[in-house]
Amino acid sequence: MNKAGRICALDGHFTVGNGVEMMMPSCAERAVYGLWTDGDAVYADTEEKANSVADVIDSLGFTAVTGLYQKDEDERDGCVDERTGWWYVEIG
Repeated sequence: MNKAGRICALDGHFTVGNGVEMMMPSCAERAVYGLWTDGDAVYADTEEKANSVADVIDSLGFTAVTGLYQKDEDERDGCVDERTGWWYVEIG
């Protein structure tokens, strides 16, 4: 289980659009190949993986936005959580 107490499995759904859906774990602890989702974004453990996911989303005609939840910024802002240190991919 993750910190929120939910069981993590391949129960995460990230909808790209037009019925295209990516399924992956819904928590960082159970990331598969370094990927997981909370339904709002896909999270990757490396920039290369985030860019690969973004390329797939872009190829479907959508615009992907990538970034990094930086540990030092999250610590300074007091918002360290399971996303800290992970690259994110969102639809812009």
